[in-house]
Amino acid sequence: MVKISKHSPALSKEKTNQPHDQFFKYVFSNSETARTFLINYLPPEVSTLLDYSTLQIYKDSFVDEEMKAHLSDLLYQINLKDSSQKLCVYILFEHKSYYDPFVPLQLLRYMLVIWKHFLDEIHKLVGIIPIVFYHGKDAWDIPTNFQSLLDVPAALREYMPEFRYHLVNLSGIADEELKGDEALKAELLVFKYIKRDELKEQLGKVVRLAADISDAQLAKTTLDVILEYLSNAKTVLTNGDVEKVILEVEEERGDKMSNFIEVWIERGKQEGLQQGLQEGLRKGEQEGIKKGLLDGLETALDIKFGIEGLRLMPELHNIKNVELLQTLRSAIKTANSPQELRSIFQ
Repeated sequence: MVKISKHSPALSKEKTNQPHDQFFKYVFSNSETARTFLINYLPPEVSTLLDYSTLQIYKDSFVDEEMKAHLSDLLYQINLKDSSQKLCVYILFEHKSYYDPFVPLQLLRYMLVIWKHFLDEIHKLVGIIPIVFYHGKDAWDIPTNFQSLLDVPAALREYMPEFRYHLVNLSGIADEELKGDEALKAELLVFKYIKRDELKEQLGKVVRLAADISDAQLAKTTLDVILEYLSNAKTVLTNGDVEKVILEVEEERGDKMSNFIEVWIERGKQEGLQQGLQEGLRKGEQEGIKKGLLDGLETALDIKFGIEGLRLMPELHNIKNVELLQTLRSAIKTANSPQELRSIFQ
């Protein structure tokens, strides 16, 4: 077994603002992953109409800034089979831990923005297949059509907009029924359990799937990005959980896990450097405060006590406690002599 240093990386305490968005963009910005996902999760009668060799990302986001804490999105363009006719596939990722009953309204809003974009660019509309990708714990109990939001008599419905979106609800898919290659399954499992208490017990399954990726570099990259996501998202994992799983799988898989050990150790170095940088910045901030206090004390001592006051400065420079220097600065106002100030720090 490869021994991991006691300094192996802990899960980072520094959280990025959008960890779910970052992981979503990483996974679905990979054209091969997106292709695999759509082939396996679109309804067959829709999927068979599409020429996946033409799939490409068209735009990375239409979501407003104020909604990015809850929603992420990607727009793809693809041709129909045996045709030059293009249409769009739009994935809206709902990353709240509960569903929003007004997601159909959000979809309609973004679809209108997409259509406006194409009218400006090519002066015509294109077909859009809207997909909602959901990984929350709550069951998705709302209908998948827009008119479900409207409470109007049947005779009026023909005057109202209507469309249906395709829902991919990870909470409703059993782990063994997840489709795709090992990389996609590992990523989907992380999406599924990232906000759940079961994440700790599912972590071994995730790492084993990543270890089974035939391309060693892809396996290494997949694990690194998953670790990044686990580090930046608020989870139930403790510092030793990931290391424990990696060691367990390394013992089972032997040499196949050597790349994973390298990833873990490398992350330890990176996080150690980051921690050192942060500590250095904090130290630099303290040094800056201390210098400002000493400059202020020197001026105040000179004004109040002249040369006798300035003779305290070598002693004050040896004081490391910033709070004590602040106390001395305040005490100068009422002190009657340098010796009275000296009695505060001796």
